[in-house]
Amino acid sequence: MMPGSILSLVTPWRLNTLLFGVYDYLLPLMLYCAWSTVAFLDLADRAEREPGLAAKWGAAVLLLPVAGAAAYLMAGGSTLSRFARRATVLGGLAVVAAAYALTFYRIR
Repeated sequence: MMPGSILSLVTPWRLNTLLFGVYDYLLPLMLYCAWSTVAFLDLADRAEREPGLAAKWGAAVLLLPVAGAAAYLMAGGSTLSRFARRATVLGGLAVVAAAYALTFYRIR
């Protein structure tokens, strides 16, 4: 945007600040969607064996959006391998932390 243009009157922020802000807003939502999808697919498998426990974990994933899905994947007896569970949860958290750090670095 050119200095002194009419757009500078209506957009006091820089474009990259806006884009990084939107990305940082959507990234945790995308992470929850991924975690809850993996958790619900795993719970669907488990529901045949333990319907009561699967229903309780399903409610936890729905009612505690990020924490419920992460707790199920890490400690809820998921059938995924230990490496896959840790990579899913810790890798997702690392990506969000890196995106936030990059945003704070870029907008300061």
